[in-house]
Amino acid sequence: CYTACEVTAEAAIREHLTGLAEQRGRVVADVERGSYVPFWLLLYHPPEVVRPRLGRALDDLRLQCDSADDFMQQIVAFTLGDSGSPHWSDLAVGWLEAGLPIDERVAAAVDRLVEREGATQAVRHRAFRLVARWRKRGAGAV
Repeated sequence: CYTACEVTAEAAIREHLTGLAEQRGRVVADVERGSYVPFWLLLYHPPEVVRPRLGRALDDLRLQCDSADDFMQQIVAFTLGDSGSPHWSDLAVGWLEAGLPIDERVAAAVDRLVEREGATQAVRHRAFRLVARWRKRGAGAV
């Protein structure tokens, strides 16, 4: 059973991904350059709501990826490592706190985030704590 918020989130995600598919050339070019900015709006929604819609969207965009989680990790790694935005970094850490698995790319991005002044201290500490726990468990999923 879905709540009204989940239904609204699914509709927003579907609308955003449809818009990206309509701009396929630009979106693919961004991703090929290593930029995941077109996907940042997805960070507003819980990963468990994004995940089922993202796989189909990646097929529509003809973007090669191992899984929706893999692509979501790429979004998070880009956001934490390169965005310089406290707002987007906060949302990306929220995905990790919600259970998106951490991998080496995400851990390396968190290392860069911790060194940088672009994120708030609270975001840096939240991200660092998650990655430290992941590393302590032997680089397994958080």
